[in-house]
Amino acid sequence: MLPPSSLSSNIGEELITTDFIRSKPLSTSLRKQFQIAYVEKSNRAQEFHYCLSSCFVDKPMDPEDLLMIQDIDEYLNVRKSDVIFKYYYKYDLFHFNEIRYGYVLDTDNEMLNRSLRTTNLWRKPHRYLGEYEEKDLQDLFKCKSYDGWPACEEGNGKEMIRVGTIQSLSVHFHTSKFQPNRRFYVDMKEIRLNHYIMRTKEDAIQSAKKWDKLGSRLGQMAVNQWFRMIFDDSITESKRLI
Repeated sequence: MLPPSSLSSNIGEELITTDFIRSKPLSTSLRKQFQIAYVEKSNRAQEFHYCLSSCFVDKPMDPEDLLMIQDIDEYLNVRKSDVIFKYYYKYDLFHFNEIRYGYVLDTDNEMLNRSLRTTNLWRKPHRYLGEYEEKDLQDLFKCKSYDGWPACEEGNGKEMIRVGTIQSLSVHFHTSKFQPNRRFYVDMKEIRLNHYIMRTKEDAIQSAKKWDKLGSRLGQMAVNQWFRMIFDDSITESKRLI
């Protein structure tokens, strides 16, 4: 028996209402093209726990499907495409570490008809890629905390979970019914999660206001050069995951 040929995604309303799709529900054509289960909600505050399949709008997924919850500004950068296939039957959860990119353009109008994959090509260093990012280097960029959030650090990444094993779903780490969790931390040199936290300077401010994250976002904007230290256009050659 082979693993499923495609992966399912659960996209919350917080993703649907971003500026990327102009606050409109997911189109019928998009939902027909991809396996997407999404949840409609009006509360725009960040959530840390998600409902299970009982609140999915589309048809439920199969127990052997892999579910991944990710934001609309996050993209899997697949360098080695057979990693999940290789370990599909050994693990129930696959965790991807993120790496953050800075903004290049100031206004959203400058981004019209352009792709993040061709404009936002500079990122911060990451120790898991063998790059130096220790405190003395961060001090040169005046890295500090804003509203309790370290401006120059990453988040905790995202992960896939086998649908039939779901106990609970959260933002960064899910919980399997089977304990201890069979979680595989994917090597960043094989697959990593590109996180475009600031599409443009304008978008950074608008989205931060929308999601009540202005303090931490202003901190990230203040050190944007930190997120533009390394040129990395590898996403343009990202492979299909399966």
